[in-house]
Amino acid sequence: MIGCSPGGTPSGIGLLGDSITWYMDQPPNTSAAILSYSPTFNSGVGSSTTSGMLSRTASLIAQNPKAIFILGGVNDYPLGLTRAQTRDNLVAVANACLAANVVPYVEGILPVGPGYALYGGASAMNAEATARNAMTQAALPAGAHWIDWGSTLTSGDWTGDQIHLSASGYVKMNAALEHVFNEENRFV
Repeated sequence: MIGCSPGGTPSGIGLLGDSITWYMDQPPNTSAAILSYSPTFNSGVGSSTTSGMLSRTASLIAQNPKAIFILGGVNDYPLGLTRAQTRDNLVAVANACLAANVVPYVEGILPVGPGYALYGGASAMNAEATARNAMTQAALPAGAHWIDWGSTLTSGDWTGDQIHLSASGYVKMNAALEHVFNEENRFV
């Protein structure tokens, strides 16, 4: 996990997700630079499902962040998790955050790019993402925040594999999340 400041006064933000989150801290990227915020605690793991994310939640909470940004679920459909499992896992992550007085921000499952050819192609994957997002958003507990910025992505915002974000995709992530960091200096 990138970053470490357990105990004491909550500080920084946690990032929980799959390879899209993990890539935020792979050279030349740093999540702190992408989000214009520090410190960040990155708990992204390549090919992770929301089940894997749920299993890492306690260790991320132990880093004592003020908030956790949760971005994942794109791997659930290809790896056989049902829509209900995706929803239940993300709701469980949000509940664990709230129980620890950490503010959860659940980000909608991002669409894949138009050239994505696996698992039925972009139309099938994006339909699954839309359905899972609707179920999750409707089930989030009070105190959890929903952020859905995937519709801002355009064809140049993915890398060649059409699932991971390019530099311009991460710029759009920053733009979508910037208001959260600036809102009443919430994390300052």
